[in-house]
Amino acid sequence: MLMFFTQTTYAAPGMSEQQMQQMMLNAQKAQACFSKFDKSTFDELEAKGKKMEADIKALCAAGKRDEAMSAAMKYSKQMHNDPKMKEIRKCGEMMEGAMAGMPQPYMPPTDEEQEKDGHICDDM
Repeated sequence: MLMFFTQTTYAAPGMSEQQMQQMMLNAQKAQACFSKFDKSTFDELEAKGKKMEADIKALCAAGKRDEAMSAAMKYSKQMHNDPKMKEIRKCGEMMEGAMAGMPQPYMPPTDEEQEKDGHICDDM
């Protein structure tokens, strides 16, 4: 579950009052954006991701590297084009800067990142 700032927050060293206020505003916008999604949306996306990971691992273990890479690329494209993921990415963009130092939500790698990173079987 995502956690956002409460009324009591702690500024990073060297942060001005204006920067702190902007950070709080960005956090509130991100929280409002994420609140459009219920838990089942995130649960559904997580389940799809875990199933795909298991399928890809099985293909890699069976020596079907080309099929594994093809499945990973297809899944990446589906997630990139998924309307829910597009909205979640927009919420994540609002969060940039507001949550400095905190973990960001997982986003599937883009096609370019996958190609640059090498073969999916070598990363699992």
